[in-house]
Amino acid sequence: MRMIWVRYATFLSIFGFIVVAGLVALTVYLTTKATVMKMAVGPQGSKDVEFVDKLAEKFRNRLGEALSRFEMVSEVRGLGFFTGIVFGQRRVYPGIFGQMIVMSLFREHGILTQLCGNNFNVLRATPPLNSSEKSLDRFIAALEQVMEVAHSSKHFWHDALQLAASTARDLRKPA
Repeated sequence: MRMIWVRYATFLSIFGFIVVAGLVALTVYLTTKATVMKMAVGPQGSKDVEFVDKLAEKFRNRLGEALSRFEMVSEVRGLGFFTGIVFGQRRVYPGIFGQMIVMSLFREHGILTQLCGNNFNVLRATPPLNSSEKSLDRFIAALEQVMEVAHSSKHFWHDALQLAASTARDLRKPA
């Protein structure tokens, strides 16, 4: 009985390795620029790489113009649809300001974004390649509205301080 179990376990581990290797290969294939650009959809369903590049550049320029009036935004940068909105250094706990922006965008507008994993002062704006100008304009308007609230509302900062206090309490709890 034990011998059958050992053979079964060996088979499962080899099978698992093959599945994982296949998934890694598929992920590498799907993330290459050529494959990603083949999936990009241009006007009237055409797969036009130049259209996507122009739309991404237009998105970044309009986003930069819309956010230029806020002192807390220092830069809008990116490549293709991978766009980062860089916030200046804040005096509050690093990442709290960006996290509050992420929470507000999701709670008030249903838009899911993330902060960069290696820099909590950068908000990632990475729309799908098949985004329309209308959906990009909706994102810009929503982000501009959230930034306006962050710039002028004490309620926004009250929520941020509550989040920081909650995080500090959680860190002090013994594991």
